[in-house]
Amino acid sequence: MKNYRHRGEAPLKNYWKSIKDLPTLSQEQETELVKQLETTRCMIRVKLLECDYVVRQAIKKSDETCQSEVQQLILQNHENYRIATSLLYTSEERQTAWKQLGRSRHIVAKLLAARKPFARPEPVLSELENLSRQIDELKEKINEHRLAGDPQSEYQSLINNLRTLLQSTQETPTSLRHRVAAVKSLLMRYNELKQRLAESNLRVVVPLAQKYRGRGISVMDLVQEGNAGLLRAADKFNTHYNVKFITYAAYWMRQAMTRAIAKHSRMVQVPEHIYLGMSKVRSAMKHVTQEQGRVATVAEIAKVTKFSVKHTQNILDAERCTVSLNQSSNSDDRKQLCDILISSSTSYDVPEDDVIAHELQEKINEVTQNLTYREREVIKLRFGLGDGYVYTLDEVGHIFQLSKERIRQIEHETIQKIKKQLIV
Repeated sequence: MKNYRHRGEAPLKNYWKSIKDLPTLSQEQETELVKQLETTRCMIRVKLLECDYVVRQAIKKSDETCQSEVQQLILQNHENYRIATSLLYTSEERQTAWKQLGRSRHIVAKLLAARKPFARPEPVLSELENLSRQIDELKEKINEHRLAGDPQSEYQSLINNLRTLLQSTQETPTSLRHRVAAVKSLLMRYNELKQRLAESNLRVVVPLAQKYRGRGISVMDLVQEGNAGLLRAADKFNTHYNVKFITYAAYWMRQAMTRAIAKHSRMVQVPEHIYLGMSKVRSAMKHVTQEQGRVATVAEIAKVTKFSVKHTQNILDAERCTVSLNQSSNSDDRKQLCDILISSSTSYDVPEDDVIAHELQEKINEVTQNLTYREREVIKLRFGLGDGYVYTLDEVGHIFQLSKERIRQIEHETIQKIKKQLIV
């Protein structure tokens, strides 16, 4: 996780010096680069989807129309693979089956690639690489047993595991190894092209990040988030959008920055939709105050923003600053805020508070004396009646070795029992 803290302006100036001399692309160069990205992205998808293991995962995420189109071809591929790997057929028949399998696989891959079955190829490639490694290890162990002259019964389980893995991929160990290497090469090329496209637009990120200055995150951290959004835009963009790349990328950069601010700028995190509404509320409050010459009411702000009064109030409540009790005081860095509050609260006695607390404890004991031990302890833990700490359902369930739902039921039943006692 990035360390979001306020820093000086020196890192931003140094960063700007390092990127200001990066070469920019003309419109024609950028369009050509985007086309190369699209082509390479499609080649990666097709190369992965030519493997039966990846196809089966992609079909689960596709619609019924696509499944019906591909299912017949997959059955045909399985039959061709059976013929190609069987010693019961002649070499000519096996070679023909391999060729038909290759053509049919390419058709299946083209059909599925058009539907973009997976967002990123890296996790899929990692799974195939792991399968290839397992197959090579099993093959090596089987060869060791054969060279040692061991009976086949001793390593039959290894042979069965190898056959299962090969059946799941519909590949030979060599073809799977070559497929993984080819996808790695394409992915390296794709990342190089994406890096070129992103580097040519890095200078746009800095002024965009400066618009969010003073939101609780340093500008350098916002620049980092904007760069991540720029790379995400490079993954998503294609020439059919009929807009410039930077116009499209600005949306992803703003989204990355606003999400980072909503997530990391506050000690108590607020929901993203609440945070996005804060700017509208601030603008509406400023507009009404200037027009009326007084502080705007919640109803007036809600009318301008077209939010409900309740939602507007929630946004205003969320804007309140949160102060850490562990932060240093302004007068003395060695003292924390909690030390000052404790010393000020204990400088004089408030006997009324002691009396109220004593009476409250007696009332609690009176109400809970007719409860069972488990009911009494659950209520104490859930409402902080013992040590002041309010335990969650999971924590109470862990103490009593019960499920969260069962603790909730006990709490509900106990509250109903207490209500009946008080009514009587």
